[in-house]
Amino acid sequence: MYNMCFLHSIVQERRKFGPLGWCIPYEYNDGDFYASLSFLERHIEGTGGYSWSTIQYMISEVQYGGKITDDYDRRLFITYSEAWFSQNLFSPTFTYNSDSSGPHHTTQSTKFQYTNPQCLEIEEYLSYIASFPSSDDPDVFGLHQNADLTSRLIFKRFS
Repeated sequence: MYNMCFLHSIVQERRKFGPLGWCIPYEYNDGDFYASLSFLERHIEGTGGYSWSTIQYMISEVQYGGKITDDYDRRLFITYSEAWFSQNLFSPTFTYNSDSSGPHHTTQSTKFQYTNPQCLEIEEYLSYIASFPSSDDPDVFGLHQNADLTSRLIFKRFS
């Protein structure tokens, strides 16, 4: 469920980057999120496990993907699904951040790592979420550091 919440927030917040975020600004809403959660619940209970390819397809092509009309946006959503809905999700080293090895990224020690918390209680999740930085690093969206600057300049020009 946390993974699904994270994906939903990323696809919503990616719109703040304008055309750098999505080629077409899709109106994802709570219905997409709840339909995906409902699917995940039925899938896990019905099969007693995870068919990652089924989950990836249903979320990226059906639940959210039904609204996607641009090929690049579709490829992006499929990439999110393949990276975040896989067995790697249960690895202790799993992170939602993109690869931080490139020269344009900040150092590992200063960048907030968005991980899949190993919590048992809702309060623990809420505490972890409260530790998020007030401003998201563009790489959690899969974007270059300059995307934030560019989007601020674009929105400043139109406001």
